[in-house]
Amino acid sequence: MSIRIMTIAWGIDVKGADKLVLLALADNASDEGYCYPSWNTIMKKTGVSKGTLSKSLKVLESMNLIRRISRKRENGSDSSNGYFVIENIVQSSETEHHPKVQKLNTQSSETEHLEPSVLTVSIKINKKERQQLNDFFAKYPDYKKVVSDETLVDFIRYRKEIKKAVKTSRALKAYVDSLLTCVKDGYIKDEVVELMKIKEWQTIKLDWVKKELGASNNQEWK
Repeated sequence: MSIRIMTIAWGIDVKGADKLVLLALADNASDEGYCYPSWNTIMKKTGVSKGTLSKSLKVLESMNLIRRISRKRENGSDSSNGYFVIENIVQSSETEHHPKVQKLNTQSSETEHLEPSVLTVSIKINKKERQQLNDFFAKYPDYKKVVSDETLVDFIRYRKEIKKAVKTSRALKAYVDSLLTCVKDGYIKDEVVELMKIKEWQTIKLDWVKKELGASNNQEWK
């Protein structure tokens, strides 16, 4: 749950079942406002019927408070929808509170000119995850400059969720390298990570991101 998203959601003027559904989505959302709970999960949290949930989702979409995204598994079958919650409000908040970050130098090595905050999320780390991180940084010590523990754990947990657990430090390195490549090509880190989760990719590749998001405009970070 993102305290930030929940705080914003509580302050939005919607009532009744629509409010409950919005809060249920916010309760599942990341700090970027993304979540993918099933309808059963939402109904259990809110106590609303399937018909009421369907109507509330349409109302929230019409108010631009949520954006639904279809998700597919690797075998082509449908998965639960992804939702961006109060996306426009979150983006406006980020623009106000985070000044421009220096433009990345694409001629530099992967471990230079990238602020650690670019690859940061906020989650707690358990003992097993800590050991994976220790193994990774022992093998690739230079990566402590550019990627946070939390970002790696976020990926480890995501892979576990899609039942493709990360088993080697090499897999973590490949993920970070690809993420840095996308960032240096002008894509926003959070959008790339959320795209990976929506598509249920096992990792990130620049070609895949370009296919889904189109060419980057290489503008400065905001």
